[in-house]
Amino acid sequence: SAASDDYATGVIKDSLGNIYMSGYTKTLSFPTTIGVYQNNFGGNIDVFLAKLNPNGTSLIWATYVGGSDWELSYGLGINDKQELYISGYCLSTDFPVTPGAHMTTAQGGIIDAFLVKLSPNGDTLKYGTYIGGNDRDYLYDLYVDPSGEAYVTGMTFSTNFPVTSSNIQSTASGGGDAFVSKYSHD
Repeated sequence: SAASDDYATGVIKDSLGNIYMSGYTKTLSFPTTIGVYQNNFGGNIDVFLAKLNPNGTSLIWATYVGGSDWELSYGLGINDKQELYISGYCLSTDFPVTPGAHMTTAQGGIIDAFLVKLSPNGDTLKYGTYIGGNDRDYLYDLYVDPSGEAYVTGMTFSTNFPVTSSNIQSTASGGGDAFVSKYSHD
């Protein structure tokens, strides 16, 4: 049934061979584990992150990440500390963000992109931010270098998407524009 759909959109292995899978789900009873960041379904559609043993035969932990509306994840990365990064976009105005993040509130657009970083055992949201402007902002993929800097890419329709002035193109061209951004956060 549509109320129990699960979509896997990312998979990655750590240096020990453990497997991490991310995606999004409509499942109210997704198999989260005790002690993780978010045991309860937030609403509509939530992102999930799960860690499996190297053979993929045992669930080590699983958590939701989401607010009261919908979130879709597409990018998954890991740094050398085995902290996990998830990128995507959402409609939730209460998406989990952290104090001091780049954008701690939804920007009033139809859809906002997001970037989160979770602890290696899935119990702590280390970083969470919205990314976007006054229209639709989609974050599709990411790369995390060993030092933990996250490079994200996506598409924006926002005329006020946050850019630095020293870029190749610092103003919107009209319609959808591709973007690449770099985020550093300890």
